[in-house]
Amino acid sequence: MTPSFPLQQAESAHFDLLIHFTGRPAGTSLTPFVDDAVAAMSPEQRLDSILWGQMLHGFAPFGAAEDQRMICLSESPPDHLHWLIKTRAWPPWGLIFPRQTVYNLGGGPVWHARQEQYGMLRPDQIRWATRFDTTPGNRSDWLHEREWRIPLPQGAPGLLLPVGSITTIVVGTPGWAPSQRLTQRETGYYIDQSDGQYCDPSDVFARPEIREVMSLPPLWESAHKLYWDPTAQAFLPTETGQAG
Repeated sequence: MTPSFPLQQAESAHFDLLIHFTGRPAGTSLTPFVDDAVAAMSPEQRLDSILWGQMLHGFAPFGAAEDQRMICLSESPPDHLHWLIKTRAWPPWGLIFPRQTVYNLGGGPVWHARQEQYGMLRPDQIRWATRFDTTPGNRSDWLHEREWRIPLPQGAPGLLLPVGSITTIVVGTPGWAPSQRLTQRETGYYIDQSDGQYCDPSDVFARPEIREVMSLPPLWESAHKLYWDPTAQAFLPTETGQAG
């Protein structure tokens, strides 16, 4: 991958954050390469799975070969994000990343190519493009999605998400939280390995005490949350999922 340099600051027509929606509007198709198990999930189930797996799976977009996997996102300033949810019925569930991070990962805006241009693209370029055509019966106009894509390396199933990599999590139900699971966590105390008793961290045989506890995904705990209120058709003013 070539070195990445800072992008210009986003102006009024652009935004410094990109959203990966975990669902699509009803009636729109998924690429045929999406796994059946993933296709059967609801947007919130996919979000839960991503948070626990700490991986964002990618799939080949329409027209691309199966091994040309991409992660798809949308550059949506607040007003446009509201419009996508309220007018275009995008499910309000997703993950938000800094635009610079996406660029550093090799990502960039989708190419909207007219039919004659699209037909001239090499096979390795197709995954970057979406066909742009307004002909009745053959219409393909997705400019409103303001799409960016991240190419995945050959053979990689998805993009690893270390803790702190997600800026914000978009949640479509006030008060929703991902599932809890038994995980091993440090308690903050230390155990003497020689006798199993609690001890001072400075002791020679001290080790952190680890216990299995019910917990939320680390990605969830490290990110901001943005809750959509389906009744008010707006985002809530607080991060707790409650009305301010």
